[in-house]
Amino acid sequence: MIDRDHVLSITRQAQLLNISRGTVYYLPQPKTSRSGARDPSDYEKAVA
Repeated sequence: MIDRDHVLSITRQAQLLNISRGTVYYLPQPKTSRSGARDPSDYEKAVA
């Protein structure tokens, strides 16, 4: 897992984990209900 407070840069940590640096900053989009309205609790779970 990436540690934002680690002495190694985020870029270097991503390289060592063999993942794209862009995935470090990606936040999953909350799912929408059938009505199309977003459930705020889904977003809170995604960013927690």
